[in-house]
Amino acid sequence: PRGTEPRRIPVLARKGGAGKTPTRLMLGQTLASERGDRIVAVDGSPDAGNLGYRVGPHRPEASMTDLLNELDNIQRYADVRRFTGQTASGLEVLMSDDDPQISTAFGEYEYSAVLSVLDRFYNLVLIDTGTGILDSAVQGILDGTDQIILVVAPSLDAARAAQASAQKAEEEAAAANEKADRMFRHSLRKVSPSK
Repeated sequence: PRGTEPRRIPVLARKGGAGKTPTRLMLGQTLASERGDRIVAVDGSPDAGNLGYRVGPHRPEASMTDLLNELDNIQRYADVRRFTGQTASGLEVLMSDDDPQISTAFGEYEYSAVLSVLDRFYNLVLIDTGTGILDSAVQGILDGTDQIILVVAPSLDAARAAQASAQKAEEEAAAANEKADRMFRHSLRKVSPSK
């Protein structure tokens, strides 16, 4: 296990197509190439996310479900590496399942369990989420989060929706977690260019 405290940063969006996955992937690639420590990108989308397919030939063969089924056997970094792919920049990727029925079965408990294991072996965990900011799966992802990145499309409606979502998530997290106030104060809101 590493000697520094791990950091978790989820990338959130209220609507699909805002640029959440590319933002997370490019951030991960940049940080991995510049920092040189262990960084993993997790596809936390319950809708059979596509993060694993965006890394080309470095796509992992295993999925988050496979890792969840083997949690008791994860004792060292090499054990976790069996479930991740790694890009040329050093970014590791843990993908969700292709089958949305399996992915949607993931809730707060399952994500918390997987992220707790990743915290033991990675300095930074970047999480690509689905669009349901307040659903159980995202609540499991937000628990223990240090910062968030909220990606919005460049429109007034999208900005309003993002602001409302951030306020609601902040209220919910603050009720459950003192760390939420700091997390939302240090959040980054990214406006994606239109396509």
